Amino acid sequence: MLGGCGHEAQPGPAKSPTVPAASSSGDEPVSSNPPGPAPAASNEPAGVPAHACTEMGCINGYTVSLEPTAHWPAGKYQFDFEVDGKKGSCSGSLPLPACGQNALSCTGAAPAIAESGCALPPAEHGFADLRFDGSAQKVNIKVMRNGKQLAKRDFQPAYKKVQPNGPDCEPICDNAHDTMKIF
Repeated sequence: MLGGCGHEAQPGPAKSPTVPAASSSGDEPVSSNPPGPAPAASNEPAGVPAHACTEMGCINGYTVSLEPTAHWPAGKYQFDFEVDGKKGSCSGSLPLPACGQNALSCTGAAPAIAESGCALPPAEHGFADLRFDGSAQKVNIKVMRNGKQLAKRDFQPAYKKVQPNGPDCEPICDNAHDTMKIF
């Protein structure tokens, strides 16, 4: 039987119906439950499943949150990456262009980089998260502004299984998260 979250429902204790059967007096119903301990009582009202799943999603992968100690100054930014031996880079400038236009252009094994604040005053523009697809085991990141290195860090992501809808509910994702101080 399929449950509300797209997988087989976990069987509960067997409930046997009470059926009429012969008794010593011949007119009392007899339970067809086998001898043994009684099934555990549920706190759920009758007709409500013992476990319901929500429909939250999750994403496999690795995220590095960029944490500046101050606002992101205007300038030309370069992000260099090495992901499991494959190199990539992204470059662009702050302040950001108009909303809907990408500030960064990327090549090679580069992650998605969140650009933040396009509708805000230029002093509030910046970069937020680096999102790597898959299950990278070794990630090297270097961030530069106007040719000067701001930060460099090596990561070995520690993945864990995440079930945002609870145990026994899909989806199940493998993800990892780290932070990187900038400036």
